[in-house]
Amino acid sequence: EQPGDYLLNVDGALPKWMKTVHFVVRTPPAESDLTPLTDAQWKSLSRGLGFERIDPARQSIAGVVASARGGHEMWLTMVGLVIVLGVVELATVRRWSAVAAAAPAGGA
Repeated sequence: EQPGDYLLNVDGALPKWMKTVHFVVRTPPAESDLTPLTDAQWKSLSRGLGFERIDPARQSIAGVVASARGGHEMWLTMVGLVIVLGVVELATVRRWSAVAAAAPAGGA
């Protein structure tokens, strides 16, 4: 049922006999319909999937995509977080090492 290229290994009745069969499962032809969408179909898809249709004759695609992006870069925050986690790890290891060194060895 899944489209793609497949290999089927078949063991025969004779010892050391094996055959590999290659076969392809094709996609349904309805998925390859290349007829242009009507305006009503575009509007229905836009409402259902939540996207905006861009007309490259009226607007620059790069300009629309760049203006839609917002927020800030997080690399500096992530670097700071890594440093803080490293300091916490070092403090934890030192504390555990001090407790292990102070504990009596043996138990006599």
